[in-house]
Amino acid sequence: MKYLLENGHRKIGVLEGDPSFASNKNRHEGWIKAAKAFGVDTASIPYEYGYYSYNQSMEAVKKLLNYDLSAILCFNDEMAFAAKAAAGELGLQVPEDVSLVGFDNWNMSAYGNMKLTTVERNMGELAKEGTRVLLRQLEDGIIDHRRIYLDNKLIVRETVKDMREISR
Repeated sequence: MKYLLENGHRKIGVLEGDPSFASNKNRHEGWIKAAKAFGVDTASIPYEYGYYSYNQSMEAVKKLLNYDLSAILCFNDEMAFAAKAAAGELGLQVPEDVSLVGFDNWNMSAYGNMKLTTVERNMGELAKEGTRVLLRQLEDGIIDHRRIYLDNKLIVRETVKDMREISR
């Protein structure tokens, strides 16, 4: 969300995953926080659920695109690829007509005809930290209830149009 806002987008929709997942809740809170930091009324941002599914995301994106959006934030890369397909069915091009940002840096995100701007989670560090917690529990009997937050990295590719020049 922050990157889209920094690039001048204000008509942004959000394609969320499954509302029953903790990761969805965290990402939802993240885009709300980013929008508020930029002074954007979060009630003006439409969102739909794609349930981390390509087919369900296709339908959800078609609903979102009824809002005349300049960008869609997708809660994973598979849903971003569905968003591109849905936009294409409606005659829209990425990023010329609608910008997309994904999440996860899925293997296919850098290849093919859409080089997706996405957020990469540090899965290696996540695995190391999970292993440390598990070993402490197994070896020392220490149960760790801390929430562990790791930094994510934005991978900028070719799916976000810079709207700053256009809005001047």
